[in-house]
Amino acid sequence: MCLLTLTPPIVVLLSSPLYLPVARRVVQAYRISWSEPAMRQWWYAWPFSWIIAGGPVGRYVGGIVLGWKTLDRTDGGGILRLEIGALVGVGIVLALITAVRSRSPSYPSAHVMPDRQALGAATAGLIKAGHLTVDRERVRSLARAQEAVETLRRAGKPVPSKTLEAMTRWQTRRYFWVPDSASPEGGTIVEYKGAQDPYDHGPKDNWDLVMGRGRGWLLPWRALRRGMTTEETLNWPIGPEAGRTLSTSTATS
Repeated sequence: MCLLTLTPPIVVLLSSPLYLPVARRVVQAYRISWSEPAMRQWWYAWPFSWIIAGGPVGRYVGGIVLGWKTLDRTDGGGILRLEIGALVGVGIVLALITAVRSRSPSYPSAHVMPDRQALGAATAGLIKAGHLTVDRERVRSLARAQEAVETLRRAGKPVPSKTLEAMTRWQTRRYFWVPDSASPEGGTIVEYKGAQDPYDHGPKDNWDLVMGRGRGWLLPWRALRRGMTTEETLNWPIGPEAGRTLSTSTATS
């Protein structure tokens, strides 16, 4: 969250003085790549340039790179040499990745994520909704297994036993160990049948559990110290409603 929140403004702030001169350099490099007959002949007229550069758009990018290298050999490049331009470009791509709107999957729970959100906003939403990565991956695995079964059935083909086992394995049913003094083993395994997600403590408590209280997570040197230990992540606390539901199920059993 610290990375997703701070990357776009920091990249823009640090690289903004170079945007205009780099843009001018790009235009100049593009013109050189077309003005030199030799470069135009062995790059733009070469059929395989489409394949090497990854298509028509990449072919022009390759031409700009070749023209830029020609400029660097002519004037030395200075602060506008090709390596600096590439560094600015990578920074812009990184900022876009963290800020661009991305599709968020839907989950069978009370917390339905919006269809499209910024990457940082989507991550924050998942934290506040109490969606753990393991549960999200189980949902995706179940969806893939169900799609495979439907594809085979539509084609009139038999469904392999392994595919059916996968569907059973990734079902949304969850089982928890509940301490029980009356049990010879000291506890029992109970299926959770509550409607609410078992790991949901409410938006604020979910956030505080992962990020800590306050806004200290925005400071990188403090965010690093807030990391959860392996013991904490492997023994994730269930929500109060899930605890009451499991206790009631144990008493009923």
